[in-house]
Amino acid sequence: MADIDLRALALEVVTAVCEDGAYYHSVIRQASDKYSYLEREKKSFFVRVSAGTIEKLQTIDAVISSCSKTKPSAMKPFIRNLLRISVCQIMFMDSVPDSAAINEAVKLCRRRHFDGLCGFVNAVLRKIASTHGSIVLTDAQRYCVNEELYGLLRSQYPDRYRYILDSFNSDTHETFIRLNARRRPQALPVGLREVSHEIGVYAVKGSLSELKGFEEGIFTVQNLAACLPVYLADVRPHQKVLDLCAAPGGKSIQAADMMGDTGEVISCDISQARSLMIDENIKRCGFNNIKTIINDASIYNKAFERAFDVVLCDVPCSGIGTIADKPDIRNRFSQAAASQAAALSRRILENAHRYVRPGGKLVFSTCTLNREENEDAVEYLKSVCELTPVDVRDRLPACITEYEVGDGITIYPMAGVCAGFYAAVLEIKG
Repeated sequence: MADIDLRALALEVVTAVCEDGAYYHSVIRQASDKYSYLEREKKSFFVRVSAGTIEKLQTIDAVISSCSKTKPSAMKPFIRNLLRISVCQIMFMDSVPDSAAINEAVKLCRRRHFDGLCGFVNAVLRKIASTHGSIVLTDAQRYCVNEELYGLLRSQYPDRYRYILDSFNSDTHETFIRLNARRRPQALPVGLREVSHEIGVYAVKGSLSELKGFEEGIFTVQNLAACLPVYLADVRPHQKVLDLCAAPGGKSIQAADMMGDTGEVISCDISQARSLMIDENIKRCGFNNIKTIINDASIYNKAFERAFDVVLCDVPCSGIGTIADKPDIRNRFSQAAASQAAALSRRILENAHRYVRPGGKLVFSTCTLNREENEDAVEYLKSVCELTPVDVRDRLPACITEYEVGDGITIYPMAGVCAGFYAAVLEIKG
């Protein structure tokens, strides 16, 4: 089998994200699956180059702009992204000698028949290698977020924005899982770090494929933030629960687990493909009290009227809180897109509160830190129905220490513990 050019592979991933608008987590998963036969060190290298380039893109482009008369936006896409992955190696990967990063970039440039630009690539990278430490960057560039996102966080969290940005840049690169209580083994799988004993969330360092128990349904891949809505709702046995935006099904499975496989969970999402994702996880975990339905949460469903004790409403959002796992959000965030998400959220909430039985709970949640998508949505809901916010501070897991309370709770990102998150538990009056 011919050797795989790891830098060329990283270049493909970065190009797909930066030029084609693909989502990093999807592209890297596809590439990892395609090249699953690679040795761990080789796979780790191309993932580090790919993720590092996307994560540090704002810094990288600023440095390239300072060292080249041609700005990145005016370069050919291949050259632009070749320089980006090479600068990532020079600036952020101590294990790669500058000379190796530069020489391999020139070789790759020549192999892709850009012979006339090899000298340009060589000259720009050599200049960057010798001067990047003295280049002056804006705060947004240093924190590796676009100016629009930096401005939003600074304006909405004037006392905490630096903490939030620092948290985004200190990811532990772990995978998080929640153990299913009804299938929990006597001896835990080796290699777990406990995050929350209350919910059963653990961190896994390294490859998830090496952790035994996934196919047996012992755990679901689910971080602490994703587990909090169901836990804060205090779901009880024999209740009827509606999960409106459910794929891939982690919250539905968690609710079924908390009810001891009693009651009923109606697990919904907008398409057959997303519904199949839920079905696969339900089958793997072996729960019998979950039913999947294809349903558009933004359209009122009369069959759901006042039918549920708990309605889970984890709406689409701008995802700011998940930047540590989804680095492309750093570069593509826009307030316009966030406002569109907020408008969709309001349409979903208009329907969701009508599905809750009198005295039941609506659990509204997002994985973002944008007040327009969070607090403003709750204010809107208060204007269209009678509700009482439930104080959930006493139910917070002990590991959650960085948060802000209002009608809901904003949880600040905590490296190795929890992504940034918002949740409001709202009791609906009759």
